[in-house]
Amino acid sequence: MKILLVYPPQENSVSHSPQGKISEKAGIFPPVGLLNLVSPVIESGKHEIKILDTIAEQISYPEIEEYIKSEKPDVVGVSCNTVYLLDAVLVARIAKKLNPGIITVAGGPHVDLYPIETVTLKEFDYAIRGEAELVFLPFLDSIEKKGDPGDLPGVITKTNLNKKIETLCVKDIENLPIPNRRLLPYKKYNSFITKGKPITIIMASRGCPYNCAFCPSGKMKIRMRSAEKVIEEIEDCLKLGIKDILFFDELFNYNYNRATEICDRIIAKNLKLRWHVRARAESFDEKLLKKMKQAGCNLIQLGIESGTERGQKILNKNLNLKKVEEIVRMIRKAGILAYGNFMIGLPGEKREEITETVEFANKLNLDYAVFSVTQIPPGTEFYRSALKNKVISYDFWKDHALNPDKKIENIYWPVDFSQQKLYDMSVESYRKFYLRPKYFLNFVFRVASLRQIFLQFKAAITLFYEFFTRRR
Repeated sequence: MKILLVYPPQENSVSHSPQGKISEKAGIFPPVGLLNLVSPVIESGKHEIKILDTIAEQISYPEIEEYIKSEKPDVVGVSCNTVYLLDAVLVARIAKKLNPGIITVAGGPHVDLYPIETVTLKEFDYAIRGEAELVFLPFLDSIEKKGDPGDLPGVITKTNLNKKIETLCVKDIENLPIPNRRLLPYKKYNSFITKGKPITIIMASRGCPYNCAFCPSGKMKIRMRSAEKVIEEIEDCLKLGIKDILFFDELFNYNYNRATEICDRIIAKNLKLRWHVRARAESFDEKLLKKMKQAGCNLIQLGIESGTERGQKILNKNLNLKKVEEIVRMIRKAGILAYGNFMIGLPGEKREEITETVEFANKLNLDYAVFSVTQIPPGTEFYRSALKNKVISYDFWKDHALNPDKKIENIYWPVDFSQQKLYDMSVESYRKFYLRPKYFLNFVFRVASLRQIFLQFKAAITLFYEFFTRRR
């Protein structure tokens, strides 16, 4: 069979915040999740499989239609994200319009949250819930043999809606194949916080043991690949000329000894790369940070979220803010860039508390800060609380899952501030952080390349366009 996996456009977001506009300029990242599905299929030699990354290729919907028409796939798999659900549905709709006999299957984080609702849509024949690497090849084999893939774990069909649907979880990620980045337009991926391009993503672990109120995927057991396997993947990236790597693990520093071993192996092999990590503002010390810098770590992204103790409790994040200050100082002392994520408009948050968060970000002397408007995503404690306490009148995310063409009016906590006020405060937070003379001087001395200046300037133009056009 011929299989086409599609990473769909992001033209129909249900979010219209300034953060979304800025993110469009922040870079293009490879759909590693789709890559993970491909390797077992290729190794089997049973099926022909391709990936279409519509974002990296900058392909419009008419061009997607022409591509599918020319490829004539038997199966079209689409990655689904709830925020961009309509885009995924439109891709499947195109496939069905061209040939109703094409089998369409949905996967991705949206299916984890709304498996039944997804397969109820006429555009999708099947949905696979969770980490599908081990089940995708048997699924395709079953389709080819005219069998019933609904017997497979995690697979939902239009006729097995009453069965217990487990969320697939690969318990041993050590033996998964290294993603074959050659199947993607890997030279086109970039980020405005890296020195060069191309860039790529590595997932050296999966899961997160925490249960933040704004996250739909918390409280999942951490599963780690060995340092040896991580180095093997890094070396494969270097062969392609990819020297900037972003580790998208939720918590790179969760296991101190393993983080140290990865650094030791990079140093011992004298691998030349620049890498970034996402981490919790804990489990760092000067020894580890010094080693990370020596191994090529260029930036650490911290999910700080709030600069107030009350905000930390609302988020169920519970960071020690004094400890955060200490960690950021150590990161900068080690010569590594510090990046902080913050949220404004938390449930019950006051205007003065938002001001405190921005002032805290300024006090930290971060190299980068992002001020996102707090959303109430599906599957989160925020959303469950809003429904339970009738802060919102109906389950609008479930309604959207069943009716993707229907516009959502508000995905924020609707009580404390209007959407317009939230947008204004978000952009104002950026202005207060980035238009400080001290920040500008630091920027001049830390910028690593003209390319970075150009990309960051584009993001800044977008930011301030949003600021001035949204002001009333």
